[in-house]
Amino acid sequence: MSLPRNDCNFHTVVVLGAGPSGLTAGYSLKNFHVDYTILEASDKVASSWYYVWPNFKLAQQVNEVKIAGIDLEQRFDSNYHLKRDDIIDVFNKYAKNNELNIKFNTRVSSIKKDTHGIFHVETDSGCYTAENVVLGLGARQKPKYPTCISENILEKYNGKIMHSAWYQNTNDYPKDANILVVGSGLSALSITQDLIDKQNVEYKVTIACGYNDAEIIENNHHLPSIPLKLSDLEQKHVENVGRFENIEEETGTLFFQYKKEGVKIDDYHKIIFATGYSYVYDLLGKLLGDQQNSSNEQKEFIEKIINHNNGITDEKGLYLVGVPKKGEKTVTITQGSHEAENVANDIYQKTIFSSQMTKNPQECNDGPIKQNYPEHANTDGDNVGLHDTSGQHPLPTCSSLPVHTSLGSCLLSFSLFSQVKQKGNELIDQVLCSASNYAGEVRNQCPSYFPPGHFDYWQRQLTTPSSAMQHFDSNTYCSSHAMIASFNGNRSPFLE
Repeated sequence: MSLPRNDCNFHTVVVLGAGPSGLTAGYSLKNFHVDYTILEASDKVASSWYYVWPNFKLAQQVNEVKIAGIDLEQRFDSNYHLKRDDIIDVFNKYAKNNELNIKFNTRVSSIKKDTHGIFHVETDSGCYTAENVVLGLGARQKPKYPTCISENILEKYNGKIMHSAWYQNTNDYPKDANILVVGSGLSALSITQDLIDKQNVEYKVTIACGYNDAEIIENNHHLPSIPLKLSDLEQKHVENVGRFENIEEETGTLFFQYKKEGVKIDDYHKIIFATGYSYVYDLLGKLLGDQQNSSNEQKEFIEKIINHNNGITDEKGLYLVGVPKKGEKTVTITQGSHEAENVANDIYQKTIFSSQMTKNPQECNDGPIKQNYPEHANTDGDNVGLHDTSGQHPLPTCSSLPVHTSLGSCLLSFSLFSQVKQKGNELIDQVLCSASNYAGEVRNQCPSYFPPGHFDYWQRQLTTPSSAMQHFDSNTYCSSHAMIASFNGNRSPFLE
């Protein structure tokens, strides 16, 4: 097979979305020294949070929000509820301080998986290929209205009916505005609270909520606590008309659980539907639509993907983080972060070594590696080559372009591990770092994989670790994340 090189950017992992979950995935992958890039359609991180109303407060207290690599209690009081701008600031600094690799203004149009299990990610700025794709699409996709609210109604009452996605401020509202908030979730309660907290106005605020306090708590069982109750709003003279049930389009009449006679749309200055967002089915179908031959197959495929297990799907190499499962209304920042960490760990465990190490192969946390491959080493500039004792089967030294050399990585891991067992467990981190860095060097520099005839030779050496020991020396001064990968005898598709 031929590798896409000149027209595609190869990475071990491509992450879609620079929201909280996508950023956490990037951070965790970087910590594992796994090559990755984050593709973001907008020009900023956490872009969806800019559309949240300014006075928004996170339901959880700071001590209940857990994000990989951040101790929020060093910046905020433990019982503080982060506001919208706090969240935006936190993740802007998170991306900047951790130097996360993000490609902005890069909108993904499709994801295709070839017969070798490699993903091809098409964007408006070029093609990317990857062994793994992490979809950090977020919970806020297409605003969702009740099914009885047609496009005709939205067009007819444009400016009067709106979704909470577009709620920002009330500067253009009359001081005595009559406002209806429709929804039974925390967003509806929060917007209602925001409206009645406005100063120097006399808004009449009504909520159409179909649940009581106990049911709201049950529906948000994923949260440690609920900071706002419907009963609190009712005590502040907010009328609850119950669940929104229907609309009579011809007369413009709304019907509610507790107002069967109905209320005219024109009786309200503004009607805000805080009714959530559609599942990501449409977006996933668009991105992954070419994977199946029929609409039924596609539906089954998306169903399988959306019901992930802590970010891990049944489709090899495809992950979801921060994406609500079917039946879930949202995903907390903490849950998305946990999924991202789990996904990064899974990729790290399953990928023998990343195709491109984020560290320079000549450097590590404790300074330059002392490359010590005595009579078998060939160090010419930045290229490092290892030879067998006869010098007839060198592991190739070449330049440019990433390749998948899991075989070479395994060879290094097995042979070095044999020596580590003799020298003591305290050397595991040091020795395996050398293996990791060298494997990355080979992958980065070798566009032609293994020269003809060398593949079978190194495969034989791999399956005989004791024989392979003679090729390597473990004297290295480096501490880093590393792993011992098991080799199952399967060739990488890039080596065939």
